[in-house]
Amino acid sequence: MRRDVQPGTGLSVGIAYLLASGTAAAGVCWNRVPRWMPELTGSIAVGWWVFGSAVMLAMGRGKWSERPGWVEFARMAWACGSLTLCVHVAAGFHVRHRWSLTSALDHTEEVSGVAEGLYVNFAVLVVWLADAVWFAVRPASYAARSRWIGYALHGFLTFIMFNAVVVYAPADVRWRGVLWFAFLIALFGTWLRK
Repeated sequence: MRRDVQPGTGLSVGIAYLLASGTAAAGVCWNRVPRWMPELTGSIAVGWWVFGSAVMLAMGRGKWSERPGWVEFARMAWACGSLTLCVHVAAGFHVRHRWSLTSALDHTEEVSGVAEGLYVNFAVLVVWLADAVWFAVRPASYAARSRWIGYALHGFLTFIMFNAVVVYAPADVRWRGVLWFAFLIALFGTWLRK
């Protein structure tokens, strides 16, 4: 017997599972977070951002209603990426800075030359999370939003991600960033021609 399922149910269940398992894992082993956790979660968050951005570009302008499976995957990638970024920030603050804002500001100044850049990172977290919630809760409204909102948001995230994985990244991470951005630039060129 076939049951009708509301659109987005799989995404909602998946997000709930990720949050519940992540919260349980954090409660059990927060004091034993490995030193490599911030790098791993940062790479995973950027990977989800690349996948979500690629799928949105591949769907083309105004064609989202023609590809509901793609929209569902983009929503899942966007939600997973923003949630993974939350874990990345928490792991970084816990492992690297022992929850000290002063330590995080000092580190940001050491890496980028501007301590206040840390607040831009917080803005990325809030903006991407808000955008992912909008996409998950109201996908039709999200797809119909004004183009300038999408351009501004994706432009901001692209600028920050590029700086995170190419400009300020360690050498062993930089090559992945260059490949990811080469892929997205090629896809963006295709999107512009559509």
